[in-house]
Amino acid sequence: MKKRAIEIGCDLLLFFKNHCAMVAIAMTLTGACKYDAPLFGVWMALLGIPVYLYITRKNVQNFFLFFFVQLLPVAVVCIVSAPIGIKLIALCMTVFYVISSIKIRLAEIPQEVVFMPVVSIAIFGGAHIVEELFLKNGWGHYYFFLTFMYVIAYFFYYFLEQYLNFVLVNKNSASNIPEAEIFRSGMKQTGVYVACGVAIMLLSVNVEWLTYIIRLVGRGLLAVIRFLMSFLIMDTTETEPTQQAQGNSGGMQGFLEKGEAHPFWIFLEKVMMAAAFVGIVVAIIVGLVKGYQFLRNNFRKIEKKKQEVQNGLDIRESCEIERSSGEHSRWFSFLNNTEKIRKMYRRRVLKSKILIVGTSGNKELEYLTAKECCDKISADSLKEIYEKARYSNESITADDVRTVRTSIKKDM
Repeated sequence: MKKRAIEIGCDLLLFFKNHCAMVAIAMTLTGACKYDAPLFGVWMALLGIPVYLYITRKNVQNFFLFFFVQLLPVAVVCIVSAPIGIKLIALCMTVFYVISSIKIRLAEIPQEVVFMPVVSIAIFGGAHIVEELFLKNGWGHYYFFLTFMYVIAYFFYYFLEQYLNFVLVNKNSASNIPEAEIFRSGMKQTGVYVACGVAIMLLSVNVEWLTYIIRLVGRGLLAVIRFLMSFLIMDTTETEPTQQAQGNSGGMQGFLEKGEAHPFWIFLEKVMMAAAFVGIVVAIIVGLVKGYQFLRNNFRKIEKKKQEVQNGLDIRESCEIERSSGEHSRWFSFLNNTEKIRKMYRRRVLKSKILIVGTSGNKELEYLTAKECCDKISADSLKEIYEKARYSNESITADDVRTVRTSIKKDM
């Protein structure tokens, strides 16, 4: 599958995730305005607005035309005939999308607005709590549906995002890994896990099915056990006259009446039912454990393949645009010539980021070596002295620092 198509699909899934959270807010406001219907279809149809803004943002280059087409949805919402409360909610949603789109277009590094999973789940949960405790319109299933759709979109979005990162690394690598096969196998596995997860969520939301199954299984077990116990009970009822006769002489008359089972057999019946129930529970647990072991073993196989793929990549040094969280600079390190060279290199690369990786973020710079970065900005002297400072044991002199500083000023 082409990289551009995957990027578009990733953006569309991102819009869908964000819109699910917006729909939950819109439905809550609709209920607060005392409307009878949640207007779920209307709010979901407004997903076309961020998609429209995305298309025009990517294709319209003229300044005035861009603002005209971006503000057009606001005018359309204002013109459409609808109750004042619904129109205000739709207008607020549209204005939010338009402002976000214009902000993305004017940003130096365009980046889509993303609702964090924690924030989105908090929105769904908060909206559902307000519905159940205060509004009580009976719209809870809509919030469950939005949550399920968000989870599905999130997992597929996460997979596509990680796949794009893999494609970037694969392109900068000396080895050639079959990207199409990895995409197909990854999509299949993601689809299976998402389907299982959503099925578990659906079953956990509505527990009435579980009580029905438990009641049905209990009745079946009771019928089978009583059928088996009937043979033993028949034997005891045949000896009842003798026991009653003996009871007349021993003062035990009335201990067992005609047609009544002995308490021992009733106790035995309960024990067997409990044992059967425990056996079913144990069988379910064993099945779950076996299934978990199966998935875990396959996961380890995948990890092993990933390790083999990683060993096939050429070993390169990151240009260290950002320091790791556990790395701390020493005092007076700015007086060290080696640190001066590395600091000037980082500044030079960051200032020329557009020429090196385009509009992508700093993440892509971490996959490039000093040679790849400097070749794109024609900084040969910076490359040679930086590699000397970074990889060799030779000392860096003040002349090297002056040379790098002069070349940077000349290039800039």
